[in-house]
Amino acid sequence: MSKIGILDDTEAALRVLLVLYKVKKPLGTQELYDKMKEFYNVGRRATDTGRYACMNLGLVEQKSKRIGRNPRPTLLHFLTEKGECAAKKLLELENILE
Repeated sequence: MSKIGILDDTEAALRVLLVLYKVKKPLGTQELYDKMKEFYNVGRRATDTGRYACMNLGLVEQKSKRIGRNPRPTLLHFLTEKGECAAKKLLELENILE
């Protein structure tokens, strides 16, 4: 399947890109779930599927980082340069369709 086919087949992948672009900061997994629910009413399973599709396409990366006094690192998700470019175009399309 082509890369655009993977994005098309994984509906939440487009929304993951849009959420990360709109928020303008890396999000932990729980924060991403919360924002996806808030913005698009998308559940955890769809968010995970979209997140993995974006990571496989090189649009989203995740990095472990300790935040505050929490002894366990948090997985932060952020857009790559390619992901930011794609998300910007998606936002333009979303605005046209509304």
